[in-house]
Amino acid sequence: MKVNELTQDVVALRKATPAVTPPPEQIAKREAKEAQFSNNSDYSVLVFYKPYQKESATILTKKLLSLGFKSSATPTDLKEAIKQFDENTAWVIYSEKGQGKLQALKAALPALTERIKFVYREESYNLRSGDIQILLF
Repeated sequence: MKVNELTQDVVALRKATPAVTPPPEQIAKREAKEAQFSNNSDYSVLVFYKPYQKESATILTKKLLSLGFKSSATPTDLKEAIKQFDENTAWVIYSEKGQGKLQALKAALPALTERIKFVYREESYNLRSGDIQILLF
């Protein structure tokens, strides 16, 4: 919805100022961001967090959304997790489909939040929901 509104605003601005064009490097940067957003929108990244991690989970989810992922955050006690971790550790598990996006996500996650240590499952998992899950302890 927000993307559609912004697109309409851009179209309206172009009509109002047809002679103004952004610099080529700005156009290239925007096109790269649009391509990344489009590619990431095929994947859902769900954040499950302990109640005391609500603020970190909200920040992480907003940043994932800004990268184009479908994302949401849900509080839980994480007792159902196969492994338990120390506070400020996130266990990243993924489906077979999610594995295709794992390398890009590994590169992006540390920059999204500095205080969380990310630990990755070594193989894909049969998830009931989402392509990638981040369990935030």
